[in-house]
Amino acid sequence: MKKIKILFGVLVVGAVIVVVAQNLDFFLQRYAIGFDIGLVKYQTPNLAVMIYLLFFFFAGLLIAFLMGLSEKFQSKKSIRELTEILAAEKKKNLELEAQLAAIQGAAPRDIQQSAGITSDALSS
Repeated sequence: MKKIKILFGVLVVGAVIVVVAQNLDFFLQRYAIGFDIGLVKYQTPNLAVMIYLLFFFFAGLLIAFLMGLSEKFQSKKSIRELTEILAAEKKKNLELEAQLAAIQGAAPRDIQQSAGITSDALSS
């Protein structure tokens, strides 16, 4: 599986290189992007299209990372809470098993006495 992932990655990088090489004149053209939000107007300096594409690519990676980071913290919190619950349930289980063992150790004698069975009758 690791070899397949490496092969897939090489193919994707190769495809990107081919697309860029065939369209190099487009990627090197310079444009200025203007923003007019109503209160603020901003004009970027003339930059190559490739710079804009790289900027937005890395901005998307950063946004995806931050969204995944919040989910990671939530998952860690859930795991911690569930681990605490599991530990409490294991402790309760051990206590119940100890009580059961104590009752089972006492129960045969109590049943024998209430039924009037002696140890002589059990051995024969």
